[in-house]
Amino acid sequence: MDDKSCKVVVIGVYWGEFPAIFPQWLHSCERNKTIDFLVVTDNNYDNLPANVTFINMSLSNFRKLAIKKIGMEEISLKRIYKICDYKPIYGCILEDYIKEYDYWGHCDFDMIFGDIRFFLEKFKLIKYDRFLPLGHLSFYKNTKECNKRYRLPVMGRYIYQEVLLCEDNCCFDEIGMKDIYEAYSFPWFQKRIFIDIATHRKRFINYNMFNANYQIFGWRNGKVYQIYWDNERKIMETNEYMYIHFQRKSMDVYLQNVFDDFWITKDGLITWNKNDKPKVHLVDQYNPYPGVFIEWAENQERVVRIIIYRIILKIFKLLGNEKKGYALKILGNINPYWGPK
Repeated sequence: MDDKSCKVVVIGVYWGEFPAIFPQWLHSCERNKTIDFLVVTDNNYDNLPANVTFINMSLSNFRKLAIKKIGMEEISLKRIYKICDYKPIYGCILEDYIKEYDYWGHCDFDMIFGDIRFFLEKFKLIKYDRFLPLGHLSFYKNTKECNKRYRLPVMGRYIYQEVLLCEDNCCFDEIGMKDIYEAYSFPWFQKRIFIDIATHRKRFINYNMFNANYQIFGWRNGKVYQIYWDNERKIMETNEYMYIHFQRKSMDVYLQNVFDDFWITKDGLITWNKNDKPKVHLVDQYNPYPGVFIEWAENQERVVRIIIYRIILKIFKLLGNEKKGYALKILGNINPYWGPK
């Protein structure tokens, strides 16, 4: 097996009405012809790409299957967003659907894929048991041993049991699996080779990564780009990424055709015409730089939100677990990592 020939499948689980960008999500799947996609959903959809398969399953039936495969008498899966804690366990829950694959991954639907295989080959997927650090898109080696690692104890605690009995989202797909992989020194690729749109800025920037004052993001010919003005060289430069994640930002679609290339802007997806050349005037139109003071103020607002978030969390921890649900309801409106609703 090598990075070119290894069989890879990406799993997405979604109940309810698909987001507005779902046709573009599907089209970005279609452009990744050497990757397969499984969508567990209670939706129907006509004219699926050849590499996308729907598994029709309700939330209640998924919960029953999870209980059977995990081997717990009871689990918490009443709220749809709780599914994030089950992402690292898809390899176990859905093992009967992925037997033919060497790697499986889990993904979100508020994102657009770039050229996945290009990055898997470039960064040598088969050297790692886990590839990528966050919940939007992560890959795991499809072996029984790897698929059961979510059960491993860390400092004497079986984290998965606590997580799966808790009604709230515990970020097990990110923090929990990070703790396990670091505790046991499993091979894990963690470089950020994707765009994760920051929620605390009005313009689009890539969270915790390189950003320029004048930049724009786009999807063209199956690839995701950051295009920016290099002030030293006085030219527009381009960086390619594996995918772009919108972090719960609601994205409208203004495309002339479902299959159009598009600019990814704060106003939504806008057709990238063949004659559109990446110039500063396009940045001013679609992702304008508001100036140093505005962006400083946005950063300060986020700092204040973090402080309030931590204070409220400590207060409710002192009050006891019975207040936790109420605390999270309040925190959901000020969580500095999610941004304002």
